[in-house]
Order: sequence, then structure tokens, then C-alpha cells
Amino acid sequence: MMSEIKLPKTQLDLECKNKFGWDLVMNSIQYDVYHIGDFYHSIGGTMGLNSLYCCPSHEELTIDNILPFCGVGAPRWEIRWKGNNYVKTKWGDSSIEHRGIWQIYRNEELFLEHGARDMEYGLSKAQTVLMEDVLEGPIAFHFRNWRDEVLNRKVYYHDQPGIIKSIIEGGQLAVMIAPDGIKEFKSPPQHKEWWNQEGDIQHKTSMLDPAIYWHRD
Repeated sequence: MMSEIKLPKTQLDLECKNKFGWDLVMNSIQYDVYHIGDFYHSIGGTMGLNSLYCCPSHEELTIDNILPFCGVGAPRWEIRWKGNNYVKTKWGDSSIEHRGIWQIYRNEELFLEHGARDMEYGLSKAQTVLMEDVLEGPIAFHFRNWRDEVLNRKVYYHDQPGIIKSIIEGGQLAVMIAPDGIKEFKSPPQHKEWWNQEGDIQHKTSMLDPAIYWHRD
């Protein structure tokens, strides 16, 4: 609990700033986030968030452009559902069916999407994936430069050394993984039917695939 509000008043007060890499965007403008010493813009709340400030990322932080920041919404995540009714015809019989797509947006850009039969399951699944795999996963997706953390990263893929060669976005959130120091990936027993069926030694898989171990030295 903070005892009093203390705002920076001079440019000298900003010398103790520490720049964070959070991806804060508002009205299509990127902002850089800073922690500034013992200057608190609000009382109470979560310790540490009270001393966060920001300014447009194309500007240097000054007393004139500094703005207090609450610490939430960098980046801004959103879950959406797109449902659709359609006519299904099979063996001469027709019926009305329903299907949809759950989507996760990051700063208004499509981040990940998958299909689901109904909205209740789709939204629950999206929330679980967002919390457990995205926000609490091994990749710091809240950083603006998260792609730099992923590209050319050495990983284990099905317990075999690999390296991330490219990222596929637009809702897929997939990667291409190439063998690293080995000729090709050997197929686990459960995947022999489709493993390397196209003859490409690189493998496309979801960035959230549990078969990827991200902490290879």
C-alpha cells in the first residue's frame, strides 16, 4: 500500500527510468512503458504497477509527454466467436448444422483461431488456451519483440534437437522447425503414418505444441 502520490516533476526525475518491452498500443500508436524509481501515480493497487509510465515509442520520455500507465493491457488481448449455420446434405438427406471459429486477438490483430461446434465450448477453449498456453507459456508474447525470441531459437522437438526457421501467423501461430545437427527428425511411433510424408525435413507445427521444448541450451 502506497502512503502518498509522488509524481515526477522535472527531467532529472526521469533519469532513474527502466524501460520495459511490453507491447502497449492505443489508437494504433505504440507506446513504450517505463518504471520510474519511487514515483507513484496512484495509491493502492498492485505494488510495482503504481510506478509505471509511458510515452509514444517514437519519442524520448520527457516531462511533457509522460503519461501514467495502470500496467494492464500491454498487449490488449481479446477473445471472439464467429458462428455460422449451414445446410449439410449427405446421402440425399439435408439438415441445418452449426459450426464456428474461436479467435484470440492481440492488439486488434488476429493471433490464433480454431474451429468448434458450439460457442460455449469454443469460448471456454479460447480462454483456457489464452491463460495456460499463451500468457503462462514459455514465450513472452507480451513483449513487442517476441518474434526475435522465437526465430532461430534452438529447441527440442519430440526430444530431438531442432531450430525454429520461420513463424506462420495470421491465426495459425505455427512454426517451421528444422533438424539441428541431425539429418532428419525420427518419427515417434504414434506418428509414423504421416511423418515426413512430403519429403521435407522441416516440420510445421503449432507454436503451442507440447512436443516443443523451448529451453534447449
